[in-house]
Amino acid sequence: TAGVPPTPADCSGKPEHTFIFSVLENQPPTAGEAYSLQLLGDSGFLELGQHLAQSGTLEFWTQLPQLSGRQTIFSASRRLMAGKKVENLGLPILALSIADGVPSLEVCFKPMVGGEQAFMRQIPGLANTQPQHVAITWRYVRAARGRAVYEFSVYRNCVLVAGPLTVEDMCATFGYADEELHFPVFGQRYGLSAWGILSPTSFATAHIAEVRLWDRGVASTDLCAARRVGLRGSEAGLRTYLPMGPGDVYSDTGRQFIRNRVPGGAPAELRCSNARVACPDFSKSRGYALRPSLFDLPSQVRMLETSAGNFSDDAGGSGPLPMLEVDLPAFDRDNYGAYDLLSRELDSVSVQITQLPDPSCGTLLSKDGSSSVSVGQPLRVASLPLRFSPTRPAGADVDALACQTYLTYDAVDVQGYTSPFEARIDIVVRVPGPRISRVELLEPGVSDDGVDIGDIIAITFDRPASLGTSSTRRLSTQAVDVEWRSALRVLNGTLGRVELSPSWSESGEILMLRIDRQVDAYFAVVPRGVCRDQDLQPIVEASVCSAAATELKLPLPVQSISDANSPEGCFYLEGRSVFLNSNALSMGKGAETSTPGFPRLPICMAPALNLQPGLSRIGVSNTELLSVKTAGVDSYPAISMSP
Repeated sequence: TAGVPPTPADCSGKPEHTFIFSVLENQPPTAGEAYSLQLLGDSGFLELGQHLAQSGTLEFWTQLPQLSGRQTIFSASRRLMAGKKVENLGLPILALSIADGVPSLEVCFKPMVGGEQAFMRQIPGLANTQPQHVAITWRYVRAARGRAVYEFSVYRNCVLVAGPLTVEDMCATFGYADEELHFPVFGQRYGLSAWGILSPTSFATAHIAEVRLWDRGVASTDLCAARRVGLRGSEAGLRTYLPMGPGDVYSDTGRQFIRNRVPGGAPAELRCSNARVACPDFSKSRGYALRPSLFDLPSQVRMLETSAGNFSDDAGGSGPLPMLEVDLPAFDRDNYGAYDLLSRELDSVSVQITQLPDPSCGTLLSKDGSSSVSVGQPLRVASLPLRFSPTRPAGADVDALACQTYLTYDAVDVQGYTSPFEARIDIVVRVPGPRISRVELLEPGVSDDGVDIGDIIAITFDRPASLGTSSTRRLSTQAVDVEWRSALRVLNGTLGRVELSPSWSESGEILMLRIDRQVDAYFAVVPRGVCRDQDLQPIVEASVCSAAATELKLPLPVQSISDANSPEGCFYLEGRSVFLNSNALSMGKGAETSTPGFPRLPICMAPALNLQPGLSRIGVSNTELLSVKTAGVDSYPAISMSP
């Protein structure tokens, strides 16, 4: 009855409901910008861009939200080769997988009698849902009966949980059978489908971070000492390093990549299975997602650059250069389940400076620039970003490094827990370099307000901006000589669609770019690797493939093909014909040279770039054609060119 307190008798004969609550342990926040990859157990996986070495180590951080079903955390699988008999039907050469709630190490071997089989060793020590550091090492021991003998070990948080395990008669020798193997992957294995092709399967639900692939065995003591320490990327034996820091993830021709921090190392690719040809960009609903890291790891050091001094514009105005924005990203890991990358203001974490920049280099100021910031001062999200006002150097040469400093900060959550690692931001201050004062389109021939062969783009600087003779001058904007195309940044278009001949005035103040030829694209046959190794992209359209064959004087017509083992898109079967491969499983595949006398080489292209921005109207006077600025750190207004 309304207004009458209930009695025990009121509940007699009523159904009972039990609710169980668990109190989660508080996790300290993260200072800095750090990410981890979330594999959602549905079609998404991470493919490394390099094969395993003959002996080596793979280490990574992972958390498994669930241990149910059949999941593959990591695998290196053979692919079906044309003209070769493969008996294992997709059995991984090496895999770390979960079945019936228990992780296992799986290795393919072939005894003297019988077909290929899987050596399985269960690893109960990995069967938990907590963040953990996992390392797999493999050591080539010897060859016996024409096959390799390997020794495997698995570590969890520096502790040996499996091995050393000796496996004889391995199905493949790493480092010597790369052409027969898929690139190693996180999040799935390749299995034989009902149509007789290898397809991704056994997708994992897992968080992955700080992936390191070595071409040597790493001792357990070294694993323990360095697992929470960021690497430089140049360490001996390091082949792949994926810390997933700011700017490490990028898109290229509709595909998603994670930058390999090893100089010259191939990137890893975020992929989807054949059933899901394309995943949304870092979706939270299926495939994969890139989210703030839930691992207790230090963030990557960020570097910001600015210039100090005054500027003068073409209208005669002058003033100090703008102050540098300094954001201080942080993340409260207790909010992970409901965290929205686009709603950072909902986060409850604050930050505080632990080390201010050197005052001789500049001053750290509040968001509005009206007051200085002190060590230990709590700063909420609404107080960010801060401003850094560089000190104008005296007597420094143009383009020189004026000074370099840094600041550090930590994060504090509402319970008062402080981040275990400080975040660091390095700040580089340079003396202002040459500035563009005017951009003109000179038309020695017909004046039609358009860009034609023979026309000249003249870029005038406010001071001598080049070194060398008039025919070999190079623009100097950052203390070192750089080729002119790298030293200019086009803001609303590119200079890539035309071929340009550069020359400098004797004073070194005017760069003249003569238009020699207009081209739709640049095509090339790549003899090894994939298109992106040459900063090119694969060709997937029939009309473009035909144009490339014509430009390169290759046999026509282009023939259509669907072959999972051939290069992606347009390729040249040397000495025979040009093919356009439409098989989705060929995505990411490069030159195929395993069959003597029949190399299949990708035909790649530079993006079809355009001098005019999309909104330009050629033939109409006063229409902006090009905006350029020096590509250094100077924050000057862009200078526009009009016909």
